[in-house]
Amino acid sequence: IDGSVFGSTSQYTKTGTIGGTEQVTIAQHAPPSVWSQVRPQIERYAIILLFGLLLLRLVPRFLRTVTANAEVRPLPGLGRGFVATIAAVTLVFALCVVMFALAIPLGLLGLGQLAGIVVIGTVILITTLIFAMVVFSAFLAEALVGFAVGRSLLERVTQPWARQPFWQLLTGATLVFALTLIPFIGGVLQFLVVIAGAGMLTNQVMLQRRHVVAAPVIGPQIGPPG
Repeated sequence: IDGSVFGSTSQYTKTGTIGGTEQVTIAQHAPPSVWSQVRPQIERYAIILLFGLLLLRLVPRFLRTVTANAEVRPLPGLGRGFVATIAAVTLVFALCVVMFALAIPLGLLGLGQLAGIVVIGTVILITTLIFAMVVFSAFLAEALVGFAVGRSLLERVTQPWARQPFWQLLTGATLVFALTLIPFIGGVLQFLVVIAGAGMLTNQVMLQRRHVVAAPVIGPQIGPPG
C-alpha cells in the first residue's frame, strides 16, 4: 500500500492506492439433467402401483366393493370426500388445542409428569394422523381412483385380460397419474383425486354402518307356554 497518513487524536485520514492482482474463480452449476427431473415422478408412480398391488393382494373384496359403490354414486362421494378432508384437517388442529388446554393447567398445578404424558401422547397421535393423511394423499388415493377408472374403462373391452384386476389397476393408475402431470391443471386434478379417494372410503364406512344398524338381532325363541 503506497500513500501517507495524516491525522490527530480526534481525526484520522488515510489516502493511498492498492496494487496487485487477484484470481477469482466462479463455479457454474450444471443444469439439472432430464433423469434428475423425471426420477421423482417415476418413484411416485411405482409407489402408487405398489399400494394398488398391496390392496389387490390383501383386501381384494374391499377394493372391489369400494370402487363399485363409487361408480353408482360418484357425485355424492365427492361431496363426502371434501367434508371428510376438512374434518381430518380440523381434527389435527383440535388435537393441538386440546393438548395445550390440558398441558398448561396441569403444568401450573405442578403435575409436570402428567402434562408430559398428555403432550407426548397427543404429539404421537397428531404425527400418526398427519403421516396417514400424507400417505393417502400422495399414493393411496391415486391407487383407489385409478382402479375405479381402469375398471370402468375396461368394462367395455371384451378381451379376457380386461377382466383381470391387475390390468384394471395398471390402466387406471397410469391414466390418472399422467393426467396429474399436466401443467397448470395437474394440481387441481391431484386435489380432486384426493377428494374422490376420501369420498370412496367415506361411502364404504357409511354403508357398513347402515348394514350394522339394519342387521336384525336374533335372540332366543320363546315359545308359548305349554
